[in-house]
Amino acid sequence: MDMKIINSKKAISPVITTVLLVLLVLVLASIIIIWWKSFLPESITKFDESSKTQKSIEQFCSRVSLEATITGTNVTIVNTGSVPVYEIGFKKTTTKTGEIKISENSQIVGGSSRVIDISLIGLSAPAAGDSLYLIPILLGNNDKGEQKPFQCPEKNWEKIA
Repeated sequence: MDMKIINSKKAISPVITTVLLVLLVLVLASIIIIWWKSFLPESITKFDESSKTQKSIEQFCSRVSLEATITGTNVTIVNTGSVPVYEIGFKKTTTKTGEIKISENSQIVGGSSRVIDISLIGLSAPAAGDSLYLIPILLGNNDKGEQKPFQCPEKNWEKIA
């Protein structure tokens, strides 16, 4: 038996193969980066008058100073600080449940006060053993320049009852 080598097989050249592999890696890397960005929280900033720069809105939450008193279902809130509060949220916890309600159109600038009837947002007066927390919600800008509300973290909530 005579063996003959036939060189008629066609294949992709090594240069084209390398280019295709590099393109494949770049496409996969782009897909992974876009997917990963969906897990990152949106960055919200606020203009700081004292330093004339944009800062993370979370830094302003520690500067919010609210004093609140409750009489029946009426909550009187005084903003004793200089950071304007865009909206007020309330968290009422009982021995069995906890729910958060937002009072829209409840902006309180520094030095002013507001009375909010919590029954209008679906909360009843706190009973014995219940807790009522005041949640400051600030207004900042996202990366696109759009205004977005930001709920301050739990460490900045004010316990009323």
